[in-house]
Amino acid sequence: MTSGTPTVGDDNVKEVFAEIYVPILADKPFFYRLNLNGSVRYTDYASYGSDTTYKIAGEWEPFRGIGFRGSYGTSYRAPALAEQFLGATSGFLGSGSDPCDDLPGAVDQSPNQQIIARNCAAIGLPANFQQTSGISVFRVGGRDAGLEAETSTNWSVGAVVRPVLPSAFGNISLSLDYFDIKVENGVQDLAGATILNRCYSDPNFDPAAGFCRFVTRDSDNALSVVSSFVNLSEDIVKGYEFNGRYSRDLFGGRFVLNANVTKYTEQSSRLFPEEFLTDANGIVTQPDWVGNFDATYRYDNVTFRYGVDWIDGDRNRTYEFFAFDEQTGISDPDLVQAYKDAYLLEVDDYFLHNASVQVDIEDYQFTFGVRNLFDTAPPQITAIGFTTIGNAPLYNGYDYRGRTYFANVNFSF
Repeated sequence: MTSGTPTVGDDNVKEVFAEIYVPILADKPFFYRLNLNGSVRYTDYASYGSDTTYKIAGEWEPFRGIGFRGSYGTSYRAPALAEQFLGATSGFLGSGSDPCDDLPGAVDQSPNQQIIARNCAAIGLPANFQQTSGISVFRVGGRDAGLEAETSTNWSVGAVVRPVLPSAFGNISLSLDYFDIKVENGVQDLAGATILNRCYSDPNFDPAAGFCRFVTRDSDNALSVVSSFVNLSEDIVKGYEFNGRYSRDLFGGRFVLNANVTKYTEQSSRLFPEEFLTDANGIVTQPDWVGNFDATYRYDNVTFRYGVDWIDGDRNRTYEFFAFDEQTGISDPDLVQAYKDAYLLEVDDYFLHNASVQVDIEDYQFTFGVRNLFDTAPPQITAIGFTTIGNAPLYNGYDYRGRTYFANVNFSF
């Protein structure tokens, strides 16, 4: 039998924000433009507390049309109301969820079971211990478990090129930026069984610290676990972003071509501090290359648009990801091959084409178009390890409806 209480909480937020822009130099040798920008924000949540974040950025253009830029900033997210004030509930796990229950003999134990056996013995349990009671699990809101805010740091550097061209050649703008984002104290919903396993699998076992602080074993060896939203994860994203834009007058109208391409070099995370970072970069649902391209041509009151979205394919990275051991930091080659033999986790490059025509007539705007012009289906993989729709991986870049036509009207008054 389980029971629960309502989730009740309220909040209000007060903020103070200040920003300064300083034009340092202009129209000087090697300093066509030099600017500095800074901002600071103080945030106070009635439900949680306060923090201060900031950002500083600079732009240096030594010659007209060639510039460099960089920024560094911090961010802060207080836990959401549901994460803080989740109503307390109670439930149960089977006796077999006790890590100390019915362990094999010493000669038959895996390395992890040897650690568990040593930790169970440290609290006085015999080698042949068998749990005879169910395990009580109590869930509480993060506020009661000492939940802290998520924080992050991010920095970027880049270059911008805007050459001054004769009007007959049009205008062009190109930029390339490197970004590095790190999120710490990520909020995770930790389950009771996970807490038990992490507690008794800790090589530096302390029954009163770490994950074990959520576990209580009474004099009769009956277990109870308190689970909640806790701060565990770390996420790192790094990569390059390219933007390009070209425009010019053409045949009495205006032609514009845009391109945006992102190359990720790392998309790592870990749930527990003692684990190795797991880099998911390049797997099916976290491709290392993505891009979108669109061309528009406007003539009088009519605008034609054509766009292409691109997602890079994957051949081997997903198999390596599933074979990665967070405790050792390596992907076992034999396990990689075993995944290849058993599952299909490879996808090709994916392209989505879209086209539309927009007509402006006085206060009205009429748009007609088609999405997924060539009716491209999402890739099919073995439905293991990923959230899927049928056998298609659930990733927001894929289209699951097929070719669709649309028409809409906007008007102003």
